[in-house]
Amino acid sequence: MKLSDFFHALETVAPVVLSLVPGVPPVLVPVIQHGIQVAEGMPGATGEQKKAAALDLVNTGITATNAAAGKQVIDPSVINAVSNGIDTTIGVVNILHKAPVAADADLAKVPAPAPAPQG
Repeated sequence: MKLSDFFHALETVAPVVLSLVPGVPPVLVPVIQHGIQVAEGMPGATGEQKKAAALDLVNTGITATNAAAGKQVIDPSVINAVSNGIDTTIGVVNILHKAPVAADADLAKVPAPAPAPQG
């Protein structure tokens, strides 16, 4: 996948995915997305190195936010949830890359799900 394609998919997917990961504060979503983008742009880095770089950027963002506020606004312990959020986001982007919807797919022909039984 070209880096520009990755970034486009990330911009589309990250806000949704990260908002669904338990424990990820919404205020950190743009910071996490930026951290992933910066890390993915590191030529020759391993996946572990990229994740460590993204987490380091998020930690820096948390520290800066707390320092600017003069108090703890974001609990640094959210980094475990952020780590899970990064893994989940990258996983979704990779899934999309491996199985894209055909450009000419007619999604209008996809049958609607059956209604749930009432009872």
